[in-house]
Amino acid sequence: MSLGPKSTGAEASLPRILLCSSGVPHPTRGASTVLFFHYAERLKREGFCVRHILLLEGGDWTDDDVAEYRQTIVAEGQFDIAVVRSERFVSEGRLNHMLDASASRKFLAEAASFSPDAVVVFDIIAALLAKPLPEPKLVWLGDLRFETVWYHAWYAALENPIKAMHLPSNWLGCNAWKRMYLEALKGVRRVLVASSSSVGVFSKLGIAATYEPYPWPATGRQVERAPISKPTFLFFGTLTGLGSRSALHLVLKELVPRLRKKWGRGGFEILVAGRGQVPGWAARLMAGAKEFRQLGFVEDLDALMASCHAALVPISVPVGNRSRILTAWSKRLPVLAHSNTALGNPDLMNGWSAYLASDADGFVNQMLELVANPEKSAEIAERGYQIWRDKFGPGPAGNSLVGHVNEVLSGVTL
Repeated sequence: MSLGPKSTGAEASLPRILLCSSGVPHPTRGASTVLFFHYAERLKREGFCVRHILLLEGGDWTDDDVAEYRQTIVAEGQFDIAVVRSERFVSEGRLNHMLDASASRKFLAEAASFSPDAVVVFDIIAALLAKPLPEPKLVWLGDLRFETVWYHAWYAALENPIKAMHLPSNWLGCNAWKRMYLEALKGVRRVLVASSSSVGVFSKLGIAATYEPYPWPATGRQVERAPISKPTFLFFGTLTGLGSRSALHLVLKELVPRLRKKWGRGGFEILVAGRGQVPGWAARLMAGAKEFRQLGFVEDLDALMASCHAALVPISVPVGNRSRILTAWSKRLPVLAHSNTALGNPDLMNGWSAYLASDADGFVNQMLELVANPEKSAEIAERGYQIWRDKFGPGPAGNSLVGHVNEVLSGVTL
């Protein structure tokens, strides 16, 4: 049953929330789609009357994907979904980017037929589409496009110097994205950011934003860790993403040569797991190194984690709040990460909830330490688990969102 305009029935007393996000939410698959699922599910359990508009770009999302989500989330008279598709929601130019006018009209029509009391949107595309709506808005933002696009361009130039010629054009395109953020967020009642570093970025732009840990579930099971005969570290996540791209430069070019001096060739292992493929230059370097095992996507990540000393997260790019760290925390696996990851997640504290290092020599020292002191490593992993449980678990993170939504409904502005 589709949720029409406000009625005079029992459901009329329920606050009506227009929810909008990109992709099809799923409880376990993906990155943003996972947290979107748990946020949506929490709003449903709270008893709001919700219409969830899914923004589906290109051919990445099938009708079967939508049907699966519909089967999971729709509740008659309380929660329904609508779909707006576009080949490309934003067409990027050198100086300006343009929103798909046809998709915008479809979105606004779905919103008008629902008559919401408040609008909750996830990320910049949804925020741009929702801009004309007069209702009070809460905007949640993940990684900022004007940052991630720039860093991808920078690494492309690092990996292939001929691409440095494109950096001025990339810089202009990122500025165009920044202007779109400013336009989309003008007049918004509440801005939440998933990365703590974004608070300072927006402050410089005159926008007040609040950092909130996002919901990240612990899937699978806890597997008891057995003694590990060789120093073994897990490098996992989306292998095509900016985080992995950043980390591979440090691992392959600086860290591995130093570790060979400490443990010898083949004296340690780095297990590489996740969706996608590492870049060609990284694959070529790994092919000649016996210390790497490329495992692809691993179904039983719990057993794999139990076979490792720590999760290796040398992501030097200073953006984002890394879900791979949260996954490791949720499984009580020690985390060894670049100190820049703490810019996005301030709960990462060296020697308390994780091992942190800022360069290859620091990583080597920390790896030696955590292998030599398993009891200390277990204590650090336990504190990481408690942070995940108390802040990033779907329960507490969902409660925080509901609190913000209720404040938006009541007119509270930060």
